[in-house]
Amino acid sequence: MLTARGREFLPVLVTLAAFGDRHVPADSRSIQLVNRTSGEPAEAVLVDRRTGRPLEELDAGFAAGPGPSEGMREHYALSSKD
Repeated sequence: MLTARGREFLPVLVTLAAFGDRHVPADSRSIQLVNRTSGEPAEAVLVDRRTGRPLEELDAGFAAGPGPSEGMREHYALSSKD
């Protein structure tokens, strides 16, 4: 049984595993994500909670949040112009 932190961290692990799955041939994988009820392989997709759309479909990126240093603010202001 996972702790609350473990449940919160699980999406991070699943995302890393999904990244690995895209770069390792299917017959070489040592683990796979499965539906515990059916035993069928599952494919993880990271989605935007607000829209339900997969992030790969969005023009997503990072921007300065509400509490960055001035240097971080400048960095993201410059990188958004590229």
